[in-house]
Amino acid sequence: MKIEKRNMMIGAGAVVIALGIYLIFYMPLMGELRKKYLEYKRIYSEVLKVRSYVESVKKVEVKKAILGKEDISLVIGELAEKGNREGINFISMIPRETEKRKKGQRYDILPIEMEIESDYGQIVAFLGSLDELESSLIIIRDFTMSPDERDSNKFITRLTVNMHLLGYSYAK
Repeated sequence: MKIEKRNMMIGAGAVVIALGIYLIFYMPLMGELRKKYLEYKRIYSEVLKVRSYVESVKKVEVKKAILGKEDISLVIGELAEKGNREGINFISMIPRETEKRKKGQRYDILPIEMEIESDYGQIVAFLGSLDELESSLIIIRDFTMSPDERDSNKFITRLTVNMHLLGYSYAK
C-alpha cells in the first residue's frame, strides 16, 4: 500500500508539474501566438488591398532618358531647335571634353558651352524649355548675361550646361 500511495503521489506530482508548466509557459505563448495570428491576418488583408491598388494604377511612360555617347548630336540638335523656336540666336555651341564620372556619380557629364544672343524674354523661355527636352537630362552649370553693345534690347548670354550621359564605351 505504501508503494501504491507513493506512486500515486509521484503521478499526482507529475500532473501538477505538467499543469504548472502548461499554465506558466504554454498558455502565455498560445496567447501571443493568437495575437500575432490576428495581426498577420490584418496585415495580409492590407497587403491584398495595396496589391490590388498597385495593379490598378496605370503605368506611366517616362520620356526623359539619360543618353548614350552616340546620341550627343541629337541633344545638341534638340537644344538648337528649342532655342530657335524661342528666337534665340546661337553665336556658338561647343561640346567640351566628357567628364568621367567621379565616385558617387552615376553618369558621365558632357559640358556644352553656349554663347547666345537674345532679349530677356527669349532667354527665360529657352532656359525654361530645357526642362522639357525629351531626349536628355540637362542641368545649367554656369550662367553670365551682359547687355549687347550693338543693341540695347538684346543680351549676350554665356552658359554651360551639363548633359548627363550613360557610361557605355563604344568601339571606335
